[in-house]
Parts: sequence; C-alpha cells; structure tokens
Amino acid sequence: MEMHPDEDRFLNELCDTLIAGKFESSNTYFHLPCVVIYNQHKFVFNNDKELQLWLSNYCKKLHLESRENLKFTLNKTVTMSSTVKFSKVNLLGLGLLENMKKLDITFTLSNDVDETLKIVVVVIDVI
Repeated sequence: MEMHPDEDRFLNELCDTLIAGKFESSNTYFHLPCVVIYNQHKFVFNNDKELQLWLSNYCKKLHLESRENLKFTLNKTVTMSSTVKFSKVNLLGLGLLENMKKLDITFTLSNDVDETLKIVVVVIDVI
C-alpha cells in the first residue's frame, strides 16, 4: 500500500472538524459543487449552506460526539492523475444503529486551484 501522509492528515483533520461540529469550515475540505452518494441516495451540493446543513444532520445521525471510541483508518490512496486521488477510509466505533457499526468511505480528492486538497465525491457504504 502506498502511503500518502498529506491525504491522511487532510482526512483526519476533516474527521476532527466534523466531530467538533465546525460545519462552517466545510469549504476548507470540499470543492463545490461536490457529490455525496449514500446508499441509494445521491446529493449534489452547489453551495456551502446546503453542504453544512447535510453534514450537520448526518453527523447527528452518526452520534459523532468524541474521537475517543472512533477509529479512523486510511486504507489506501491511489493517484489517478497529477491532480486527482482516490482514498478509501474505514471508520469504526460510531454510535449508529446496532446493526451498523462500520462505515467504508471513499473520497475522490482533487487539487484545487491553490493546490490544496478538496473533496469532490464521497461514497458512503454502511456495513
């Protein structure tokens, strides 16, 4: 597995930001427009307000309150081009319904105009 410390740091910071409820910082992490695919649902966000509301509601559903019991693992990152990367993340320890204890999340990351990483697509698989 190829290690990508920039992606790992970026995604860990995103996780910490979401746990802290700092949804107004979403523009730091997400490119607009961005797409989130969750189960059979596809969401396209064109502005910060829409994205912040969705993130807030989704994090409440996950009961993200602290990082103590949350295990975040960057499984792999694949470089698709000089500006696009695909990262697969595993989250354990979420306060979901009893039969949903694990999320596999894939992010498509792109270098923005200022060369910072931004999330373009998120696919959430509940296991």
